Amino acid sequence: MHNCVKRGFISFAVVLSLICSIFSVNINAETFSDINNHWAFESIVNFISKGYVKGYEDGSFRPDNNISRAEFATLVNNVFHTKLLKKSSA
Repeated sequence: MHNCVKRGFISFAVVLSLICSIFSVNINAETFSDINNHWAFESIVNFISKGYVKGYEDGSFRPDNNISRAEFATLVNNVFHTKLLKKSSA
């Protein structure tokens, strides 16, 4: 199942980056020290500029790490602008 999530994310990221590549991106690439010279640099910068991803608190992005279910869910929610519904206690 983990491979399905990983493959799904990669496919999703490729399609999304193709769609988003139409727009120009202005972001300081020095924000994350580990994305310079990475093969997905432009897509990562695009996702950051759109607010889809934020990176980690230590100032890294970790582009070669596997994505967790929680990170994938956050990415999808950010892309489609969905919000989590809170359960009301009745």
